[in-house]
Amino acid sequence: MLSKVFSSIINQDNLTTLSCDATVQEATQAMKDHGATLICEREGVEGIFTEQDLLYKVLARGKDPLETAVSEVMSPSPQHIDVNDDLICALQMMNGSGLHHLPVLDGTSVLGIISIKDIYHSALIQLKEDLENLFASDAFLQKVVPRLIKNQNPIILNPSESIQSVVTKMAKHEQGTTIIENDNQLMGIFTEHDLAYKVVAKKMSLTTTSVGEVMTVGPDTIGLEATMIDIVKTMHAGNYRH
Repeated sequence: MLSKVFSSIINQDNLTTLSCDATVQEATQAMKDHGATLICEREGVEGIFTEQDLLYKVLARGKDPLETAVSEVMSPSPQHIDVNDDLICALQMMNGSGLHHLPVLDGTSVLGIISIKDIYHSALIQLKEDLENLFASDAFLQKVVPRLIKNQNPIILNPSESIQSVVTKMAKHEQGTTIIENDNQLMGIFTEHDLAYKVVAKKMSLTTTSVGEVMTVGPDTIGLEATMIDIVKTMHAGNYRH
């Protein structure tokens, strides 16, 4: 059973909360590495603002991050987890609601945010011995990549394409990641995370900045022969989402 380890996941020194009148620009800068920031007033947590909100509710709709109040585009009254709950409870809540982040509360006090990545990372640490046995099972030794990508239609773009154009395509296809190629050669990937921290947080122009300037260059890759254990270990070792 996964224990109650939220206190070890959360670093309160890095917790930044904003009021409802903060701008989207300020909220994006406050995300740091969390992928989300909490919007709070005296009554408690009013909302949460995530990288997905930035893409779909702000940039894809042509809103200016410098002029838009975060209260207009945040996800209001977010579900939350109690500090005394365990990781299984948090994971079930996320999977059941399609969430990537949850506020963690101690009563009415805000302790921080956990992400689904935090949960998987903690699970790998806590259940190391059990997972080694699990990884040796037939399910984890199967070659699963062809099945996982069978129905995917990845967005493949040229590095010269503008961020504005990339954002439009990401939102249209409801994908948080694009592949960047030049002459059929993989150059990099561009994600919601890159969009938040390399573009909006640094006040880069969406129209004049090319995706090649801010993409993640030379990403690690896996082949069609990779097994589930190969995928899990590669993503865990590199702290990857994609």
